[in-house]
Amino acid sequence: MSETKFRVYEENLGMLYVTTESDYTLEFGNEKPILHMHCSDGDFDYFHVDNLMQYSGLKDSTGKDIYENDIVYLAGYGDYVAKFPFIELYEAGMEGDIGGIIGYTYEYQDTINPN
Repeated sequence: MSETKFRVYEENLGMLYVTTESDYTLEFGNEKPILHMHCSDGDFDYFHVDNLMQYSGLKDSTGKDIYENDIVYLAGYGDYVAKFPFIELYEAGMEGDIGGIIGYTYEYQDTINPN
């Protein structure tokens, strides 16, 4: 089973990676997830998350983790926007057809049509 990791994209902060070793934690409730940012003085800030992306458990051809909304080149398919439950991505992984990550949808939101 793969490690459960997330990343969060916020326009003002950029891309933040949330793992067990990070300075960020997530709280899941009835509304949007809440990201807690732990500060060095012991305090923390928090805010509701609009752009939460889960780790797929797979890596691209260069060894980089693939998350939701990554644009990945898949042989025989072309550019693929990774979406949970990652079925096409897992099939490509079994065939050894995963190429490199091209970017993520927030960089190319005006030019990419999610699949």
